[in-house]
Amino acid sequence: MSTFVRIDKKTSFDEVHKIRKRPLSSDLKYYKSRVLANMYNFSLSENKFMKFFYTSRLHFIIILEISIGDMKSFEFLCQKISNAIGKRTTIQTILNESVASNILLKYASEKDKRIKFYKLSNDSEQALNDWAKENIV
Repeated sequence: MSTFVRIDKKTSFDEVHKIRKRPLSSDLKYYKSRVLANMYNFSLSENKFMKFFYTSRLHFIIILEISIGDMKSFEFLCQKISNAIGKRTTIQTILNESVASNILLKYASEKDKRIKFYKLSNDSEQALNDWAKENIV
């Protein structure tokens, strides 16, 4: 069953529609409508990764930061993410929630067991790659 979102009286989208590869300036209304439709679709999704990913901008940023390159530590994330976006305790809460939901995996450092590293689970990585192919590429 596809999620259906109506943008206005004449325009509606479902998850089958794709954003054009390179929208022209005349397509900006279409593009903005697609982004809005995607936000609704993903926010209301049954997929636990997508629901988590779109929970807040901090959730979104944490997932993307962890997905780029090697595993990331809590301290790295706290240094990288501005306090205006999220404080240490909020970042820690989101990390704990994501590990409990099996969205992220947590590993102790071999050198210092107090340091924990995070990476996407295989299912989460696949869901993020699918999302990127459908919405960015």
